[in-house]
Amino acid sequence: MSDSLKSPVQPANPNKFAVDTLIVTSVLAITAVFYYGRRAAVIALISVAAAVLSDIAASLLRYKSLKPKTLFSGFLPAIGTGLINAVIMPVTIPYGAVIAGAVVSVLVLRAAFGGVRSEIINPSAGALLFVFYAFPGRLNIFTRIFTDLPLSAVIYPENAGGSFFGRLINEGVITGDIPELVAGRLPFMMGGCLLLIIAAAVFFIIRRDFSGISFITACAVFFGITYAVRGDITVCLYALAGILPAITLTALTLTSRFSGFSAKLIYGALLGGVCALFVWYSKNEYGGFFAAVILSPLAVYFANSGWGLKNIIPDRFKKIKLS
Repeated sequence: MSDSLKSPVQPANPNKFAVDTLIVTSVLAITAVFYYGRRAAVIALISVAAAVLSDIAASLLRYKSLKPKTLFSGFLPAIGTGLINAVIMPVTIPYGAVIAGAVVSVLVLRAAFGGVRSEIINPSAGALLFVFYAFPGRLNIFTRIFTDLPLSAVIYPENAGGSFFGRLINEGVITGDIPELVAGRLPFMMGGCLLLIIAAAVFFIIRRDFSGISFITACAVFFGITYAVRGDITVCLYALAGILPAITLTALTLTSRFSGFSAKLIYGALLGGVCALFVWYSKNEYGGFFAAVILSPLAVYFANSGWGLKNIIPDRFKKIKLS
């Protein structure tokens, strides 16, 4: 059988990634609550509740009942998706946008395509893209940590400002210092602590939840293009910190199922390049999530086709041996 027709190797425990995601996102959510207070906790709870209810609705629509296996295999990914949706948004996000994002990610981008591991677009990245257009400007309002925000449904711009990443790419202004950046003390998304994101990436790589080759390649390509555009190492470090959450939490979720080195390398290079194009030419601080959505179909193809560079060489040439 040709390599291109082989089915990808499925993990022994299909819920392993869901459990690992839950561990990582729980740590990020707890840190967000410590930094941003009660509102961060409310956003996380609303997002998880809406995701779980959407999963229940999907089960009722598909199976007409809640089967035990559906509860076990469905709720873990739903909880993880709900937490991812929360930590990749600013703490100022309206509650209605949180609910809309959860419904779109679970009911539309996952259940409509057949459930877990059948998605053609990363649910959380796609949900953020939906919120970006459905609630214009609401994803661009940030606040510094330890700001006592009200629990009202909507936070208005006068209570907050731009993120460190948005100011960097739109105004060329570097805010804060490296220690603040590493600790996640600069205005950014709820789960934007660089130290924890790096720890999460290492955890996912060790657990083989996504490809270390793709991760390193994406970061290297983005860093290289950023240096070519801006020519400043400090800017490169700040910019890389800005796209790491997108790469870690959404863009690499299928790469553990790629069968060959070449697919992992090519996907990582494309991911880093598309992220850089969005960030520096579209001036979009959510460029990493846009890149994840654009490249999701390619990731699905790599994961399900067994594609590799050797597959583009006709079989008759593979049989030729040099004397």
